[in-house]
Amino acid sequence: MLLVWTENLTVGVEEFDQEHKKLIAMVNELHGAIEAGNSKETLGIVLDQLEDYARHHCLREELLFIKTGYPDAPAHMKEHDELRQMLAGMRERHESGLGARLSVEVMDFIYGWLTNHICCTDRKYTEHMHANGIF
Repeated sequence: MLLVWTENLTVGVEEFDQEHKKLIAMVNELHGAIEAGNSKETLGIVLDQLEDYARHHCLREELLFIKTGYPDAPAHMKEHDELRQMLAGMRERHESGLGARLSVEVMDFIYGWLTNHICCTDRKYTEHMHANGIF
């Protein structure tokens, strides 16, 4: 297991914390596949899950930003756009036949993005969401 959920990753909005836990599980699934030597097969599945996650999770956050008038929404949404673009690029490279090396790159990118985005970007909205009755 590469990444373990801790309270340091909590953003204080239950729905988003649960979704972040799923993202951690995806990172760990890919890490396990790399260690087991079957990352090429797993990468396509994990990329599907990551792209679905990026579409749905980010949209839910963004809709709450609009609904509550979150002042840092533009910068936060820009990070979401960058994630979606990065995942689309990785999908293209995967479909071009890249294998194990890309698996490690995807895992490293998502691990870094996840820990940085949750701890630095998502936690900024906690107080705002709580002030708007969202827990």
